Amino acid sequence: MSRGKNSDSGRPKARSVARYTIYNVTEPAELMDFLMRKMAGISRSKVKALLANRVILVDNVITTQYNFALKPGMKVQISKVKNNREFKHPCIAICKAPSAVGIQFLITSSSRL
Repeated sequence: MSRGKNSDSGRPKARSVARYTIYNVTEPAELMDFLMRKMAGISRSKVKALLANRVILVDNVITTQYNFALKPGMKVQISKVKNNREFKHPCIAICKAPSAVGIQFLITSSSRL
């Protein structure tokens, strides 16, 4: 009896589930029309709410523009986590360097800290 495996098939259980529903673009279209076609029965207001809540990504970039032009080969992702927001703070900037990722603290002269 092995202790680390809790499945009957002998394979370990998956530790995480997919965080995105992924759709591949095969023909040129606007984002709103594409999503309404792929997600049958969804209303325009629901699509706009998804865009406003910043859960739609096109080629791994958050997109909020409903008439964004999609081209064949692009990848549209819809986050399964609600309100997956970017971290924003006026005094902190996250910078990508060619060799490493670093955090840069911006010191301001105001007394907001």
